[in-house]
Amino acid sequence: MFELAQRFSSNPILRAADIPPSRPDFLVQSVLNPGAFRYQGRIGLLLRVAERPPQELGWVSTPVLDPESEGGCRILRIRQDSPQLNSSDPRLFCYRGQVYLTTLSHLRLAWSDDGERFTVDDKPTLQGDGPLETFGIEDCRVSEIDGRYWLTYSAVSSSGYGVGCISTADWVSFDRHGMIFTTPNKDCAIIRAGSARIIMPCTGPAARPSAGTTSGRPVQRICCIGRSSVHCDDAGRYVGLRAARRRRGPDLDGAGLAGDLSWGER
Repeated sequence: MFELAQRFSSNPILRAADIPPSRPDFLVQSVLNPGAFRYQGRIGLLLRVAERPPQELGWVSTPVLDPESEGGCRILRIRQDSPQLNSSDPRLFCYRGQVYLTTLSHLRLAWSDDGERFTVDDKPTLQGDGPLETFGIEDCRVSEIDGRYWLTYSAVSSSGYGVGCISTADWVSFDRHGMIFTTPNKDCAIIRAGSARIIMPCTGPAARPSAGTTSGRPVQRICCIGRSSVHCDDAGRYVGLRAARRRRGPDLDGAGLAGDLSWGER
């Protein structure tokens, strides 16, 4: 039987214990969902590092980015027996009608010469910035196009989760291009179709009327540079390109994405 891939015998290549926390009062809860790429002969991973304060008996606490607080972050601390607290989900909790995540994530680089042994940077590479990223940034995809690396990631806040975009040429300086898909959207990757088109497919959860449909079914939203968009079948498999319904979206020309921008939905 043909094997497309084989599991690396020395997995896991990284553990939470291998990652130094970004602050002395934080613990690294998990490391997951990296974007992988090659740069100057080395293999890089842009890791999602999820942190939180040590949990105290009888209390629930989580960090939230806040530029007005000391260190740019405040700790929300709630009594576990509060009738206004619902903490049944280990990933999040609800307090006074507001949903919070149990961890705060940032993105951090790790480098390897052989793809097996990685050295993790001591400090975060990218952290949440602005009101749409107060709950952190997560799950980055990395695409290299003509010597520039395009990073698409989940930007999370009390408003929900959308897709943010950052680019870099050297992994030292970064250009932020803001949110390219509003909530509720995530899991986006930039790909090239043909020699000149850049396409960004993104699948969101059940669509809301405000997203342009009242059907309530999952909707694939497509942002396309060029004249065609991704066409997927009902199972989400890529089957080719088709013309997108043209509607002017946010101006990405300043981000180095030259060409006409069209959005499609299916």
